[in-house]
Amino acid sequence: MLRFTNFLDQVGVPTVKWMERSPLSPALLNHPEGLLPIVQASALIEQIARAEGIDTLGLIVGQRTQAHNLGDYGLLLSRSLTLYDLLLTLERTINLLNSGERVRLTWQSDAVWLQSHLYAIAKNDAPQSHYFSLMTHLSMIRMALGHQWKPPAVQIAIKPNQAIAMLTDLEGVHVQYDALYNSIKIPKALLNVPLAFHHQTANLPSPNDNQLYTSAPASDLVESLRQFIAALLPQGYPDIALAAEAAGLSIRSLQRRLAASGLNYGAVVEQVRFKLAVQYLQDPTLKLTHIAAELGYTDAANFTRAFKRWTGLSPRAYRLISRG
Repeated sequence: MLRFTNFLDQVGVPTVKWMERSPLSPALLNHPEGLLPIVQASALIEQIARAEGIDTLGLIVGQRTQAHNLGDYGLLLSRSLTLYDLLLTLERTINLLNSGERVRLTWQSDAVWLQSHLYAIAKNDAPQSHYFSLMTHLSMIRMALGHQWKPPAVQIAIKPNQAIAMLTDLEGVHVQYDALYNSIKIPKALLNVPLAFHHQTANLPSPNDNQLYTSAPASDLVESLRQFIAALLPQGYPDIALAAEAAGLSIRSLQRRLAASGLNYGAVVEQVRFKLAVQYLQDPTLKLTHIAAELGYTDAANFTRAFKRWTGLSPRAYRLISRG
């Protein structure tokens, strides 16, 4: 999301105002390694692209995306030695970046297809997300093959349109539209090509592996719901309707799934708030008013009452005891 908002800010689009009208708070952009609900983020990008008349938004942002723009995940990719190594890393670890996308390699006698499935997003309702996925993966491949390299063929999971036909990066490339996946064909003879700058990775900061894996999208419903709630708490109490939409469920289905785990939505919100509160209270520089706001409370008094209900202690008393 940050890649899109940075570009839109550069061209004078009021992204903060757009986000304020959506379920996504601008405060989410202050946490570049944090998680965003892909359904809501994609819908917002499509809305902005249509309203601002930027039909190629996803293509432009994807073209401009390099490994270093992807934070710790990008640094992980940068440690790959060859194109083959990079492709295997993408296939194995994409879930660390995006829970709504799956990447797989399909092998042929003389080529391999890098295939991306944005299964959480409807094919023709979100062209910008498909554009971005295709061009970002092409940018990653070019880490080894150079910025001018073009694949012999690509497939894209949207209907034919002028945006792709006019794209210089795909000039002369065979394009198949309305495919099952966004795919890029790579000749096998190129797989042993080293990344252009892999010898320079000693000068790059090491990825924060602990943060990368702990912030990765969860695979089970309850944990992914906790992550969603944590991302939206700074905006206030997360609406269950938004949570259900992000999970691809109706509200009643979400409640039934939680009940099967012995939980309800309110209890999950309380769990997330408590875990984050304990984490924030370890930092003596954070004021209680700031912690309360990060947890979605309207004021510190409400946070204090909730924390006493959880622990029998005020936040201040807990902070003093935890310091030893």
